[in-house]
Amino acid sequence: MNAGGLVEPPLYADRFPPGAIENYLAEEWIVASNITVGSSRAPRSNFIASAEQSFLDELAEELGKDPIDFRLEMLKRAKENPVGKNNDYDPERYAGVLKLVREKAIWKGIGIRNYQDVILEV
Repeated sequence: MNAGGLVEPPLYADRFPPGAIENYLAEEWIVASNITVGSSRAPRSNFIASAEQSFLDELAEELGKDPIDFRLEMLKRAKENPVGKNNDYDPERYAGVLKLVREKAIWKGIGIRNYQDVILEV
């Protein structure tokens, strides 16, 4: 993964999915600018999350797997046989959140002509 941003790059080399994928390379850079992030909440995480999670969805689709099940498999590996030693997340907690979301959303996988929007406001 390669990412850059203002003030601080949005990439975290020790957060999920690292720890669940072999041969993961994280490179980052800083873009010089006088634009501030002001009172934005977690701008680094917000900038990278969409690209990162969309890519995981594409991988799941390519492998013919449900996107949530694919992530749960990755988190199981990160818990039982992690790649690296300095992973800054709790795979069991992440898996619990995904399972709860799947249950509350009455998740049935992605089908033909199935669209879903999720909007969170802080």
